[in-house]
Amino acid sequence: LETELANSADRLQVEQVTGSALKITVEELEDLLQEKNAELISAAQERQRFTGEMQKLKELKYDLETKLTLQGRELKEAHGKLAILRKKIQELELEAMNSPDKNLRETTTQQGSSKSTTLTTTVTKSAISNTTPLHP
Repeated sequence: LETELANSADRLQVEQVTGSALKITVEELEDLLQEKNAELISAAQERQRFTGEMQKLKELKYDLETKLTLQGRELKEAHGKLAILRKKIQELELEAMNSPDKNLRETTTQQGSSKSTTLTTTVTKSAISNTTPLHP
């Protein structure tokens, strides 16, 4: 009976040691689980932030593409208007040169190219200012 009691006490002691080791292992695993959960939460928050930033960049890209398209259209329109004005200037200069009014012919001959250049510069500056954005 004493031997059985001693054996039982030994087994109990082994079970206690094993139980303590298991308890320590469970605590370590719980700590590791909490650490991994915190990392997962942090990664999810970072992903959400990056997703928001990506969305903002996509919207900015779309806005810039739209603005560029509109400015391209305005530039084409300005070039068209400039071509029309150049043609009208040439017609007016030709008409003035063929005019029976001697003063008008002399003025046209002397200042024709100067007026054409000035008008072209003015129209070009106007076209550029129309395509330049007001808000950066």
